[in-house]
Amino acid sequence: PFPCARLRNLPYDAALEDILILFQGLVVIDVVISSQGDAFVIFANPMDFQMALQRDRQTIGRRFVEIVAATRSEYYDAIAKKSAGESASAMASLWGGSQGGMNSLPPQGGYGEGMQHHGLLGMGPRLTGMSRQGGIHTPLQKRTGGGIQVGEHTGFLRVRGLPFSATRDDIFKFFLGYNPTQESVVLTYRNDGRATGEAYIGFATADDSKRAMELHRRVMGSRYVELFISNKDEHGRALARFGGR
Repeated sequence: PFPCARLRNLPYDAALEDILILFQGLVVIDVVISSQGDAFVIFANPMDFQMALQRDRQTIGRRFVEIVAATRSEYYDAIAKKSAGESASAMASLWGGSQGGMNSLPPQGGYGEGMQHHGLLGMGPRLTGMSRQGGIHTPLQKRTGGGIQVGEHTGFLRVRGLPFSATRDDIFKFFLGYNPTQESVVLTYRNDGRATGEAYIGFATADDSKRAMELHRRVMGSRYVELFISNKDEHGRALARFGGR
C-alpha cells in the first residue's frame, strides 16, 4: 500500500514538530498540513507506515488524533488544493502520478493558502519536477533531513534516543571533538513539557557533522543514541519553538 497516513482532528495550531514527535522512532519523509485539522504523512517504508497506524487515538495537545490510511490520490489532492491554476490531477501528473516513487514527492511550500508542506526527503537522486524562482523554472535540488543517515551533510544533525534527563551541556560534550557549536543545541519537548529524547545540534562545518556520524549508536548514559542528517530549516524550526528552554 501507499505509505501515507491521514491525521484528523489535529489542533488548529499543530506544527510539524508536533507530528514528528507523535511519530517519534519512525522515518517520516513528507508532511502536508491543512488548515482544516488534517495532515498527510508519508513514511519511508511499509513497516513504519503500519506502526504509525497503530498510534491512532494518541493525543496532540488535548485532542485525540485519528490516524487512518490515505490513498495516493488523497495525498496529491491535499498538495494540489488551492494551488493556483492547477488541478489535483495535473499536480499528480507533474510529480509522477500513480507511477511516482518516493523521489517524486513535490517541493516544500507554494501550495496555496492554509496549507503547509514540509518536504523531509533527504537522499536519492535529484527530485523530479520544477520550482519557480524569480519567474524562472529551475530543477529542484535534493534535500537533507527527516531521518536519513546517508546523504549530503549541511552541518546539522538530529539526535534521537537521548536519556530524558540529558541536558544541552551533556549533548555538547557528547560531540566534543567534532566541532559542535554549543549555542546550537536544541532539546525538544512534548506539549506536556516532558522531554522527547530528541535534540538538534549544529557543527562548524558540514564535514564535522559527517564525521560526527561515527557516534551513531554510541551510548549516552544507558541509552544508544541514534543520529540523522538534519538541515538548517529543521534546526531553525526547533530553535524557534524550544530554544527558550
